[in-house]
Amino acid sequence: MAGPGLPGRRSPFVIAVLGDDPFGDALDILKGKTAQGRPIVVRRIASLAEVTRVNILFVASSEKSRLGSVLPAAEAMHALTVGTRRGSGRRGG
Repeated sequence: MAGPGLPGRRSPFVIAVLGDDPFGDALDILKGKTAQGRPIVVRRIASLAEVTRVNILFVASSEKSRLGSVLPAAEAMHALTVGTRRGSGRRGG
């Protein structure tokens, strides 16, 4: 059973790519797969307003100017943020 504020066991495991997607169709291999019994969903988004919950958020280098607002929003969703931009780890990514 899920605890307070935690997703249910069957809620989707959401991987989102924010900005210009450098992966092409490589993430599409996850369609129909599960992670610990949860369906995996891959979303390509232009803004975090498009989703209410994300587990893993890849922040594309095209979003460098918005990193200051993206990282706190991802933290509020308890999302793991991943990026390729040098120094993003020191900023909370």
